[in-house]
Amino acid sequence: MHAEAVLDRPFIEYGAMSTESAKRILDRVWTVALGELTQLPPTTTPGRISCLTSLLGSVRNLESRVNESRVAASVEVMRSIHRSLVRLQSAKTVDELLGSAAEEVITIGFDRALISTVERGRWNLHTMVIEKDPRLADEMVAAGREHPPTLDGTLVESDVVDRGEPGLVYDVQDNPRVDRTLVAISGCTSYGVAPINVGGRVMGLVHADAYYARRPVDNTDQSILNLFGEGLGHALARATVLERVSALTTTLSDLTGGAVSPTVHNSSYGLSGREVEVLERMAAGDSNRMIARRLTISEGTVKTHITHILRKLDAGNRAEAVAYWLRR
Repeated sequence: MHAEAVLDRPFIEYGAMSTESAKRILDRVWTVALGELTQLPPTTTPGRISCLTSLLGSVRNLESRVNESRVAASVEVMRSIHRSLVRLQSAKTVDELLGSAAEEVITIGFDRALISTVERGRWNLHTMVIEKDPRLADEMVAAGREHPPTLDGTLVESDVVDRGEPGLVYDVQDNPRVDRTLVAISGCTSYGVAPINVGGRVMGLVHADAYYARRPVDNTDQSILNLFGEGLGHALARATVLERVSALTTTLSDLTGGAVSPTVHNSSYGLSGREVEVLERMAAGDSNRMIARRLTISEGTVKTHITHILRKLDAGNRAEAVAYWLRR
C-alpha cells in the first residue's frame, strides 16, 4: 500500500520530475509488485492478491499518463521553438539576429545561452544571456573575445563544427576537452552545443545549459538545441541576404549621389512598386505565405506578382529573378 500511495502523488506534473525519472520509478514498482504476485504462497489472502493486482493496474495507468505528458511536452517545445524563430525573422542584420537568438534560447527551456560565430578555425563569442547574472554573461564574453578559442581538434566544439552535429558535454570542470577559462568562469557541470549551419557550412554555435535549474542537460536538450540551431541557420542565411541587399542599395545610392532610388532604378525594368516589394522579399528568402503576410495581400496576389516579375525580367524561375535583382 505504501507503493500505491507513492504512485498517487502528482510527480508527473511539469517541473516536479522528469518523465524519464517517472518511468524508472514505475518500472521498479512494476517489477517488485509482479515478482511478489508470482511468488505468493497458497495461503495468501484474496485481499493481498487484489491489492497487488490493483497496484499493477495503477502502474500501467500512470505509464500512460507519463507518455501523454511526454508527448504534450514535446509539442509545447516545438511550439516554443517555432515562436522563437518567427520572432527572429524581424531581425534585419546578422548582428541583430545573433544578439536576439541568445535571448530566444532562454525561452525554450534553458537558463543560460551563448551564441557564437565560427570563422577561420576560431570560436568567436558573440552574445551570452544569463537573466539571473548579466555580469557573468558579460565577463564570459569578454574573456572569450580576449582569447578566442582555437578549433584545432582539442575542444568538443571542434567535433561539432567538423561533423555538423550537436553534442553534450558532461563533467565539465574535469573534462580535458573544454576551454578551461570559460568553464572556470561559468562553473557549469554540463552543457549542450549545436551547430548553426548555413549552406552546408557551420557558421556558428549555440551553447546552453540548465545551471540554475540544477539539472544536467540530456538527449532531449540536445535535440531541442539542434532543432533551434537548424532554424537559426535559415534565419542567418536570410539576414545575410538582407544585409547584402542593403549594402547594394547603399552603394547604388552613393554612386548616383542619391539621385536614383532603388524603386525608380528598378522601375526601368518595367516593375511596379509592389512588384519590387515582392522581389525584395523573394531575395530575402521569404515564402509566398510570408510575403503575403508581410505585404498584407493574398497568396494568390503574390503568385500573380511573381508571374509578372518573371516575365518582365525574362527569368525562368524565382532563383534567376533574385540573381538578376542582386546583380543589377
